[in-house]
Amino acid sequence: MEAMESPYKFAKDSPSRQLLWELSQLAISTQEKFNDRLDRASKEREAAHSSALAASIAEHERVRRDAELERQRIELQIQEEQRRREEEKRLELEQIRRLAERKEAERAQAAERAEREATAERKTREAETARKKAAKAQAEADAAKRLKEKEEQEKRAKQLDEQKRAQAAEADRVAKEKRASAEKARNQEARSVSSKQAALQTTQLLPRSPEREAEFQRYQEIHQNLKELRRYMSDQAKQIPDLKQKMGDMRREIKKSVGQFTEDKNANKVPVSFQPVIYKKQ
Repeated sequence: MEAMESPYKFAKDSPSRQLLWELSQLAISTQEKFNDRLDRASKEREAAHSSALAASIAEHERVRRDAELERQRIELQIQEEQRRREEEKRLELEQIRRLAERKEAERAQAAERAEREATAERKTREAETARKKAAKAQAEADAAKRLKEKEEQEKRAKQLDEQKRAQAAEADRVAKEKRASAEKARNQEARSVSSKQAALQTTQLLPRSPEREAEFQRYQEIHQNLKELRRYMSDQAKQIPDLKQKMGDMRREIKKSVGQFTEDKNANKVPVSFQPVIYKKQ
């Protein structure tokens, strides 16, 4: 505060004035000090108010931050709860979907199984029907075959009977020829035996030379080989029925050819040229 200019400042001629001036100066000084104290107190209060305001603002900011953090925490909890509920709902829907898919798969499998069973039953019925038809057709075919075979058997029996009668007539004719041939062969064999016995007697009476002895041994060997051949052919005839008849034919041909031998070498060429066909086992 600016000091007031006193009219008694330079009044030194009067003590009262001087005293008044001093008193005024004291009052002024006291007022100034008072004002200074007021100013300091006001400044201190202002500073305290400012500090309190700043502290209040800081506290408010802290409370706001705490409230914001709490809000964020609550929002996070809400979001987490919402996510949890959504996940539970998703899992529940997934479980419902899987259950529905399993039921649908079971229904499809049951339908497929029923279809397979129906198809199998239908095929069984068709197979049974086809089997019955085939059996009926086979029975008819067998009946027709048996009838045909019976007719063929009767026909073959008739032909066989006719053939037997023809064979009997032919066998009778052949038997007559065989008897005639046998009679002729016996006569020729008797003559040959007589000739051989005479030759043997003559041979036995005469001493044999080494050449005659070798020839005799060769005849003995040929005779033994013929016995072996006869035994072998008999065994083969037992195993091969058709060979027996062929052996009879060959035996007759051989006898006929041997019976045609004479002392004339040129006449013997025809019998010697005979070569019976040997029957081979199949």
